[in-house]
Amino acid sequence: VMELKEARTLICGATGVLGGQLAVALDAEGAQVALAGRNESRLKELSATLDDAPTFALDAVDQDSCDQAVDDAAAALGGLDLLVVTVGVAAFGPAMEADPAVTEELFAVNTLGPMGLVRAAGPHLSDSGTVVVLSAILADVPTAQMAEYSASKSALATWLQVLQREQRRRLTVIDVR
Repeated sequence: VMELKEARTLICGATGVLGGQLAVALDAEGAQVALAGRNESRLKELSATLDDAPTFALDAVDQDSCDQAVDDAAAALGGLDLLVVTVGVAAFGPAMEADPAVTEELFAVNTLGPMGLVRAAGPHLSDSGTVVVLSAILADVPTAQMAEYSASKSALATWLQVLQREQRRRLTVIDVR
C-alpha cells in the first residue's frame, strides 16, 4: 500500500471529471498534487480549490508538450512518487463506418498519449514509485458501436501489462478499468 501523505503526485488529465475528482481525493489524503491538462482555465479553477497546486498545460497528442509538463511538474515537486493518467476521449459508431481521422485521434489520445506520459515520468519517478493509468473495462469487453475506442484502450492495457512485468522491481503499475 502506497503512503499518500506527502506523495509527490502528478495528475495528467486533471481537467476531466475523473482526473479532477482524483486530484481532490489525493489532496485530501495529504498528497502534494500537481495538475496537468489541456484546459488551462479549468486547471486554474481546480488549483484554487487545492491550495494553489501547481498547474501545467499539456496536449496528450503532442509528446513535446507532455515531456515539458512532466519535467516541469517533477521540478516543482522535487521529483515524482505517483503519476496518475486519466486522459482519454470516446467515440461511437459502427466499426465499418469509422472515420480514419477519428480513429487516429482515439489512438493518439487514448493509447500513445498515456504511453508517452508514463515514459516521460519514468526518469522522475522514485524507486518504488507508482503509475496509475485509467484504461477502460472495454479493454476486456469490446462493445458494439465502440470498436475503435475499445481497440485503443485494449492496446493501452496490453502495453501496461508489459510495463508491469518490465518494471516490477522498480515501479508499481496499476491499470484501472
